[in-house]
Amino acid sequence: MARCNPVKTPMAINAQLPILTEAEVDVIEYQRSDASLMYLMVCTQLDIAFAVGVLLCHIASPGDVHMLAVKHVFWYLYGTSKYRLVFCVNDSIDSPPIAYMDSDWAGDQADRKSISGYTILLDGGAISWGLKKQSSVSLSTVKAEFIATSTVVKEVLWHRALFCSLNMMPPDPTQVLIDNQGALDLIKSGQINDCTKHIDTKFRHICNCKAMEDIKSEHVSMEHQVADIMMKSLGKEKFLLFQGKIGVKL
Repeated sequence: MARCNPVKTPMAINAQLPILTEAEVDVIEYQRSDASLMYLMVCTQLDIAFAVGVLLCHIASPGDVHMLAVKHVFWYLYGTSKYRLVFCVNDSIDSPPIAYMDSDWAGDQADRKSISGYTILLDGGAISWGLKKQSSVSLSTVKAEFIATSTVVKEVLWHRALFCSLNMMPPDPTQVLIDNQGALDLIKSGQINDCTKHIDTKFRHICNCKAMEDIKSEHVSMEHQVADIMMKSLGKEKFLLFQGKIGVKL
């Protein structure tokens, strides 16, 4: 890849990778490439999380189109090899972390399970991020958002405990920014009903955290939902905007 042409995004927008029953390329080479990308994604390169997640779904039977998608990620990394995860120290030592979360409802084409994604920012850079397929099929966007919210709330609680052990506990609840108004209204009202009782446990956990003032759920528009970079193959303009917001910069 030393002489490749760099690209601006890790995956082509609206890329669709077919599900194959038999491998068309060297499986070992494909798996080695994916493992290298996963190492980068886990350590510092959270902007390739979505692309890596998609590619790992085809690790058993990759084809030529999947190998091309792997190379596309490497083309992106070649063009951003000097980018770093940058933090800008705030004048206030009590600057609290902010959590963004989102879900891609029925995003997996094979089994229609939703994907949860989140990132937690502190001083302009990401300190935690994750992308995971949900264990059950969600029948509504509200349920998918609730499962994703439950995931990020557990991560927020862990970080608050860590800050507390370092005598750095933020004085205010941690903001959890959600772009689904239905899920947000349900959290704020604290009312469960027959349509949502199947997510009662996660619902109660989130509401208890809100009552204890560990979290503060707030609405964020889809145009400013930074977690989208973990969930979708975005266009160049939006990708570059969110890339800067998570702290991946020159």
